[in-house]
Amino acid sequence: MKRELPALYAPLQPLSRTGLFGQSEQLWKAGSATRKKAKTDSAMTPFFIFRNTDVLLRSFLWRKKIKSAQREGSEGYQGRASMKLLIVSDTHGRDANLEAAVLREQPFDMLFHCGDVEGREFYIEALAECPCTIIAGNNDFFSDLPKEDEITVFKHRILVTHGHFYGVSMDLSRLIDEARSRNCDCVFFGHTHKPVIDEEDGIMVLNPGSLTFPRQNGHKPSYAVVEADEDGGLSAEIRYL
Repeated sequence: MKRELPALYAPLQPLSRTGLFGQSEQLWKAGSATRKKAKTDSAMTPFFIFRNTDVLLRSFLWRKKIKSAQREGSEGYQGRASMKLLIVSDTHGRDANLEAAVLREQPFDMLFHCGDVEGREFYIEALAECPCTIIAGNNDFFSDLPKEDEITVFKHRILVTHGHFYGVSMDLSRLIDEARSRNCDCVFFGHTHKPVIDEEDGIMVLNPGSLTFPRQNGHKPSYAVVEADEDGGLSAEIRYL
């Protein structure tokens, strides 16, 4: 499903050199009231509170750790026209390794989750404390998460999908063709639980692997970090816990 970024995220598409981290943080705070109201109107029922007690508690306990990490690393973002993206996938309702990756990589400007969150999207948003793009995977039953999304970061158009609709367990040809048809030069996907960074015909294909059930040789939990800048620069790295 193709959509444009809402107003909250509009400044993520080309920014001037005025302190990107500060701008994204202000945007997140500015939109928090709207997001909270929307979720409160429909979700803050006794059942929701009971089902998400651990989310609320863990979010509170983690806030101090995350704020500390942000203070230690935020100076490096001041005055930079660049973005740090954290890409994860296939956490399958387990939080420990996701928490470790977030704490290690803070501060970052956006978090992408490529599917199979299994009901943890509220907690992931609270944990990241930044704009998040979270996609439904083949195990996200009865979820209202989008099946895929398209996000523009500076000069790059990114297709975010779980990948199972494109046969990624066999090969990546259909996924790359889909990205090309949408004028995307990057694809973030999951499903295989195996980390991949590749490029074909000018399209970067990235799978961060799984933080919970890795399947590659060595079976180390993995995620990816992407650095993008306003001049079109783009670099990606798979990192392991």
